[in-house]
Amino acid sequence: MREQTRQVQCVQRTSQTNVDALADPQCVQPTPARRQACNTHSCPPVWTTGPWSQCSRKCGNGLRKRTVLCTSTDPSARTHTRTLPDGACAGSQKPASQESCFIKRCQKQRKVQWFVSTWQECSVTCGRGYQARFIKCAEKVCTVQYVLCLRFSRVCQNSF
Repeated sequence: MREQTRQVQCVQRTSQTNVDALADPQCVQPTPARRQACNTHSCPPVWTTGPWSQCSRKCGNGLRKRTVLCTSTDPSARTHTRTLPDGACAGSQKPASQESCFIKRCQKQRKVQWFVSTWQECSVTCGRGYQARFIKCAEKVCTVQYVLCLRFSRVCQNSF
């Protein structure tokens, strides 16, 4: 609830042009109110919108949302705003609570995959040796064009 205030002072006219201020108890009449309530009625309901959320996607088409409430000022409420059912705002069109958003285009997903060869024969016929195999992360661009080729090896032990 809002309040109006005013200055109230006890005065005594001493002449046609002179007025002296007195202490409140010196006035015979009761002190008039210094404050009074004002704007005690609620305002008509209106749609109130919250801030938009971030876009749901970092790239490509996404969605962003916000809160839309039918509200009215309520002078007796602590927050001075009261949420009402949507029907109370039926006289005006409800703002959108979600909309599409687009930040940037997504990068084209490359079609890559791992190709792993079988282990080659051990480098020695007895004792400790090595085996190797090829592992390729490849993207088929034309016929067969590989982006990256790695060779891995491991220790092997042959015994007869």
